[in-house]
Amino acid sequence: VGAGANVTGGRGGQVIHVTNLNWGGAGSLKAALQTTGARTIVFDVSGEIVVTDTYFELGSEYDNLTIAGQSAPEGGITIRTGYFSFTNVDNVIIRYVRFRNKGNPVGTDAIWCQQATDVIFDHCSFSHGQDEVLDLSYSQGTSGNVTVQNCLFADSKTGSILGTDTRGEGTP
Repeated sequence: VGAGANVTGGRGGQVIHVTNLNWGGAGSLKAALQTTGARTIVFDVSGEIVVTDTYFELGSEYDNLTIAGQSAPEGGITIRTGYFSFTNVDNVIIRYVRFRNKGNPVGTDAIWCQQATDVIFDHCSFSHGQDEVLDLSYSQGTSGNVTVQNCLFADSKTGSILGTDTRGEGTP
């Protein structure tokens, strides 16, 4: 539904299983995210995954991705984030995942999509952002063809920012 209606994510690519709740290493979410090519990430575990990188940014070499949180056993998946960004990615579907900001580094969102196109967030929740909980734009560029549906936004300073921040371009 919406602007992201034609997004296919990792359809037709490999299926990668997350087999533990560690952030890094074999069987981890980070390893699955940093695999190139079309892929669907499924979960054989449920619980909280704490992003231990101070800054984690997934770039354009990691397009064509589906994160299928609904595949997790009872309890689902929570990702505790700091600086967690999808930058210049295209064709991404994220379903049934909880994003919670852990407060470090200070002033970060639960998740950023910077210059991202063709993205769907479905049945996700975003909370504890020290600024926004979900930011779909950035002063360095805009995102487009994004659908956010059936999602929950909670406990943040600002909520969500949708659109273009033009302050850096000389506009008041």
